[in-house]
Amino acid sequence: MLNEESKGYLYNTLVMIDHFLSFIVLDNEVSDWKENLLELIKSHSEINLSSMGFPDNWRELNI
Repeated sequence: MLNEESKGYLYNTLVMIDHFLSFIVLDNEVSDWKENLLELIKSHSEINLSSMGFPDNWRELNI
């Protein structure tokens, strides 16, 4: 789900990439992409996700 309050930020771009990948690649490859992205975010806990447009409840949203 796009974050309407953060147009032009990375979060919305990642949501759109995930959406497009769901149409053009196999389900397990989309799953791998999501898992890799989550691991990348987790491994860089010093980054400020809200400055990239991530809503506070981003983990709970169905993207």
